[in-house]
Amino acid sequence: MAGFSEADVAAAGGFVRGRNGISFQWKARSVDCFGDATPLDVPVDKISILTAQNGRAIKTEGANMAVRRDVIAKMGGFDPAYRFYLDETDLNFRMMSAGHCTAIVPLAQVHHGYKASDTRREDRVPTDLSEIGASLSVYLRKFAPVERHVNAIDQFRTEQRRRALRYLVKGLLEPRNVTQLMKGFEEGVATGMKRQLTTLEAIPLAREGLKPFPQRFQGQHVLVSGSWFRGRVLRQHAQEQIVNNMRTSLFIFSPTPRPHKVKFTKEGVWEQTGGLYGRSVRKGAHFLINTRKKRLAQELKRLAKLRNFPPKV
Repeated sequence: MAGFSEADVAAAGGFVRGRNGISFQWKARSVDCFGDATPLDVPVDKISILTAQNGRAIKTEGANMAVRRDVIAKMGGFDPAYRFYLDETDLNFRMMSAGHCTAIVPLAQVHHGYKASDTRREDRVPTDLSEIGASLSVYLRKFAPVERHVNAIDQFRTEQRRRALRYLVKGLLEPRNVTQLMKGFEEGVATGMKRQLTTLEAIPLAREGLKPFPQRFQGQHVLVSGSWFRGRVLRQHAQEQIVNNMRTSLFIFSPTPRPHKVKFTKEGVWEQTGGLYGRSVRKGAHFLINTRKKRLAQELKRLAKLRNFPPKV
């Protein structure tokens, strides 16, 4: 909500981490009339207020974004010509045309997992590309020069085929699956070219204005750490702190070089597991010489601004 402290900010977006709770899927990006997104260089610890540059809108990720209701209502909301792909990007582009600013809030982060759906499996392997193709056609018809449509679709088709072939090489798809996926993509492109485009009508305004969350949690933040040999005891201890209205970060280290992962448990504990000698950030050496105390200090420093605990053990 801090991004909306500036009156001219119409939307805010944060960083998105992947399923392991550490690697980033997306940070800050801009997007063009073909739906191509490229990274933006922004500070990672403070809010940036951005405006569109050179015909590229400021991208907000659907998994982690907010929009002023009066702005999106006046614009008619999300366009129902899309089903799920490029719907927020369409909104970004319309906001750019209206001259709105966007706040990128790096410390407002989402851990983005995946569930099986009609279009993908739980392991992210696609099962249907038809709606992706249809949404691409709709987006191009709305924003891209007509003479560039064929080239844009060709480029996107190549990207989708390469993605499917990567899954094929990994043994996650069969050749017939790749053929079916690309056939669905072509059918979707054709459907999107025929899908009706309508002028969106304004949505009535809300009776009350925006109500920010009153305050952040003010309770003590408890740190629990130890060896994986004591994992059961450590988890129980961490859960007991939640019952006592404490925030809890749990670090369980195994005597291995295994990469780290983070999850927020159903009990409300931030749980990080991995090898004492393994890396958390996905860069640098794969094997790190550490004591448990030193490793814990490193992780606390990395997470200090996200969890609001001091970077000291």
